[in-house]
Amino acid sequence: MKCDYCHGEIHGMKCLRIPYKCHFCGGSFCLKHRLPEYHDCKTAHLHHRDRPHK
Repeated sequence: MKCDYCHGEIHGMKCLRIPYKCHFCGGSFCLKHRLPEYHDCKTAHLHHRDRPHK
């Protein structure tokens, strides 16, 4: 399996939940690109905008 961002090979490790699946866009990412801001997630900002402010 390859990272959807860098296309590098992802070696699966179930105990670490690799590859990481983004909760916003559904993409699969390597350890380096697991966070939305590191894989240029196009849908994460939509979810943050919909959250109520405290």
